[in-house]
Amino acid sequence: MTKRLFWEDMYMVRTDAQVVDIKEIDRHYHVLTDATIFYPGGGGFPKDRGKINGKKVLDVYDENGDIWHVLPEPIEGKVFMEIDFMHRYDFMQQHTAQHLLSALVYDMADGTTLSMHLGDEYSSIDVDVPPHKIDLPSLEMEALIAISQAREVRVRYYNRGDTLPPTRKPLKWDKIKGDVVRIVEIAGIDVSACGGLHVRNISELAPLLLLPKIERYKGGSRIYFYAGYRAYSMIDEYRKEITRLKAHVDELVSENKRLKKQMISYMVEEIWRGSEVTDTNVGKMIVIKVEDPDMVSAVAKARPRNLDIPILVIGGDRFTFVGPDDIWEQMRAYVRGGGKMGSFSGKVMDREGLQTFLGVRI
Repeated sequence: MTKRLFWEDMYMVRTDAQVVDIKEIDRHYHVLTDATIFYPGGGGFPKDRGKINGKKVLDVYDENGDIWHVLPEPIEGKVFMEIDFMHRYDFMQQHTAQHLLSALVYDMADGTTLSMHLGDEYSSIDVDVPPHKIDLPSLEMEALIAISQAREVRVRYYNRGDTLPPTRKPLKWDKIKGDVVRIVEIAGIDVSACGGLHVRNISELAPLLLLPKIERYKGGSRIYFYAGYRAYSMIDEYRKEITRLKAHVDELVSENKRLKKQMISYMVEEIWRGSEVTDTNVGKMIVIKVEDPDMVSAVAKARPRNLDIPILVIGGDRFTFVGPDDIWEQMRAYVRGGGKMGSFSGKVMDREGLQTFLGVRI
């Protein structure tokens, strides 16, 4: 049986080992060593990646307690093996986060974890309670509080006949294959049987993110999560997406302003095309009424330069008058405002009085 160094030290990245057997199958070489740091996968935890004597390990598997490494070329004697630790550590973080979340769902919603998925893109747990029984923000907050408490993750082994500790899923020796059971404990939170790899302390799970939507799955719920470095990557992606969206929104705002300005220009042109000279009590004048008070200034500014008669543009209670000072002085009895050089703007205070003064309906 191969000595499992990955259980003795889950943070071991490289080591020496001795080849004890080798066999060729389909032009690949299956190598058995006396000890290994390569985890062969199992229980949802993926197989380790890495190299032996600089050669890529194509596969690793457990056969009756012996762990075989599949290589493209034969090797012999003493060998040097090295794993892709960032790949392993990522899944150590996701797997330990699964233990934490499963325990919290059990405590908070009386939900039992039925299965889990540790994928390259996302991780999830399936629990046997419907979505409405799970308060996702509270679950995430409780997980973050536990992580901030830096609780230790311990591993213990029990031989057949030993008294087993209380676990989240009750264990009985008559239901256990083999003579040894491996128990993983998150101090004060969870005790479970597990053969996977875990971080030493749940502080290593920070940050932890839950996707904001729970998926209904087979009558229960599926909860998606990201932990550790993967969560940092997600946060970075969110930031990039927010930046991209903000830039897009800025473009839309700028385009909206341009189109609005263009639309106003077309509307102003159309308004002036339909304008007519009116006889008023103070002489000839062009009186223009607009529905949008914000259009008053734009219409007045578009006054033809060669126009030599006064204009009054009015919208709501706002107005602009371009004309002689003596007419303005008389209009001031009905409006509030000011101006200079023959252009005056402000607010109409006495609409009926202004209409009587001009002799036209405004």
